[in-house]
Amino acid sequence: MGDSKLTAGIIPSEFHNRLNGRVYSHNLALPALPLAPRYFMLKDYLKRNKPPKYIIMSLIPGNFSHHLFPAYCTLGANLSEVARYSYLADNSEILWNYLHPLGSFWPNIKKCCLIQALSFLPPALRESHKKAFLQGIVSKETYNHDWEYIYNSEYASAE
Repeated sequence: MGDSKLTAGIIPSEFHNRLNGRVYSHNLALPALPLAPRYFMLKDYLKRNKPPKYIIMSLIPGNFSHHLFPAYCTLGANLSEVARYSYLADNSEILWNYLHPLGSFWPNIKKCCLIQALSFLPPALRESHKKAFLQGIVSKETYNHDWEYIYNSEYASAE
């Protein structure tokens, strides 16, 4: 469980092969996944399944300061948990995001509107948008991603 480093780093089939089939594993890591959602994923898993023998997690100190933490820590949390996060992180935005959930999803709402607007544009303008997106994102990447697939799945055919 962890962020994109673990998504790319732990390959269950390779893990099984190296341990001669003595283990069965899943990679539950997701890009930019801070600690709080991992906690809730594990909590939900344990409600429905027997505890695993081992859990491999990336623990990064200072996740309270991660720019996505105020939005992600509220997912699946109850008010008491959110209040503790808000207090420990000294960040009232966390409590606000819990009480006003659409606020933390505003970037996604804007993206949805952009997707709809792009669908009305002529193909040449849509291609220009795609090219600008790919050039901008590839120049910032740390790990190789299939950005064309990501663009197509998020903008060209998000449904």
